[in-house]
Amino acid sequence: HKYAMREAMDIATIGCAAAVRLDGTVISGIRLAYSVSAPIPVRCPSAESAALGRSATPEALPATLAAISAAVEADVQPRTSWRANRMHIIRTLAERVIARCVVRAVELQEAASC
Repeated sequence: HKYAMREAMDIATIGCAAAVRLDGTVISGIRLAYSVSAPIPVRCPSAESAALGRSATPEALPATLAAISAAVEADVQPRTSWRANRMHIIRTLAERVIARCVVRAVELQEAASC
């Protein structure tokens, strides 16, 4: 997911990528990384560890996303800027991108069981 001030022809302020593997409704594998938030792309082992074994049910997902979002702060030290609070953007992107991954993983599980 690319976060930029404008939609078209804009350089990303921050990029976020994630992959989630579910075992039923439990997160059994996750990868989370950011680009542009630091001089080199950053992987988030603390956030990944915080997610493992947590529930991805609709009722539990907000708490799971909050735990991941909080753990991201230990992994990412963004560039400072007077224009934007990048840590807020980073935390929000973690929640949005992982929520999309969970929805997609559930869809794939349902399609495989048909």
